[in-house]
Amino acid sequence: MKSTALFFRIAEKALLESEDKFQKISHSAQDAIIMMDDNGKISFWNPASERTFGYSSEEVLGKDLHTIITTQKCQEPFIKGFKKFKETGTGPVIGKTLELTAVRKNGKEFPVELSISAINIGGNWNSIGIIRDITERKQSEEKIVHMAYHDHLTGLPSRLLLLDRLNQVLALGKRHHLYAGVLFLDLCCFKHINDTLGHSAGDELLKGVADRLKSALRVTDTIARLGGDEFVIILQDIKQIKDIIRVIEKLFHVLSEPILVKGYELLITASIGISVFPDDGEDAETFLKNSDIAMYRTKNGGAGNKYQLYTPAMDENSLEKLKSENMLR
Repeated sequence: MKSTALFFRIAEKALLESEDKFQKISHSAQDAIIMMDDNGKISFWNPASERTFGYSSEEVLGKDLHTIITTQKCQEPFIKGFKKFKETGTGPVIGKTLELTAVRKNGKEFPVELSISAINIGGNWNSIGIIRDITERKQSEEKIVHMAYHDHLTGLPSRLLLLDRLNQVLALGKRHHLYAGVLFLDLCCFKHINDTLGHSAGDELLKGVADRLKSALRVTDTIARLGGDEFVIILQDIKQIKDIIRVIEKLFHVLSEPILVKGYELLITASIGISVFPDDGEDAETFLKNSDIAMYRTKNGGAGNKYQLYTPAMDENSLEKLKSENMLR
């Protein structure tokens, strides 16, 4: 009997020590640690949970976990999955790390990383969830993606995003037999302005030009900056060539007004080369190259608001030659 009593005292002491360790660890943890009993009610809520979700433990203990922190659209799948978990201790989220959206007390949704484990207590399945607020991480990821796909100066799409959108437009055009136009636009005399007024003035001018060009386009059109003073515009769902010409005239019009930079009123003109889908190529790179060739043909014809359509008669291998001829002027 004495040995049995001693065993229970030792077991009880070990259990109390174990609980004490769990309390200390969970209270010092930076991540939210939440325990849910076999009825889906919150049975443990550490201080980090209070900081993460805005509820005190008194407010949530004994409450349904799914209605407290999950979004409306996630509640039904979670409740259905919990029925299986209650019976077997298994489920599609058990033992996995997931990224999903949670809800704070103030109703604000935010991204979290969630890991859930199952634990059997007295023959009933309970779950322990470790939840981390990943708002800052997501913002950093979004910033990195934005930097990869957008020009740092103007905020316009970069070449990478331009090609992606152009491929989408071409695929849509092939499927529905639609026309599209690719305009390659280069500013005249930008180098002279950059050299005389400085790079900061040149940057300010480019931002002003980007805003002007955007104002002349539809929401469905795409404008990108490839670098320097080169811009590319994708016009989708074009019915006929004269629709492209109307857009170009509108672009020339918005550029005709002086742009104020560092106290100077600067007048800007542009050269534009045009390639048209489906006549001038099969893929995005080809359309971009052909509009570039047409632009340099225009540019080498002299400064001013001018445009030219690409034609097969233009030598596809002459782009570098056209560029070098332009640099000699």
